[in-house]
Amino acid sequence: MNMKHALEIEQELGRMGLNCRLDQRYSGRGMYGSETAALIVDDDHDVARAAGRLGIRPRMRVDSMGRQLVVY
Repeated sequence: MNMKHALEIEQELGRMGLNCRLDQRYSGRGMYGSETAALIVDDDHDVARAAGRLGIRPRMRVDSMGRQLVVY
């Protein structure tokens, strides 16, 4: 996910009353050290809903962190 979209979605999630944390340098499974913007959330569907409200259609991947999810 690019930084611009991550910031916009993070702000929209806040307006929706949902918790979200932005990780500007996430490196997930299979990324071999490359980094991207990621959102740490409780439910990845909230990210898709916020993106839809903004008219953004990012290609998203999801990793589990136990209790939370990383959407990147």
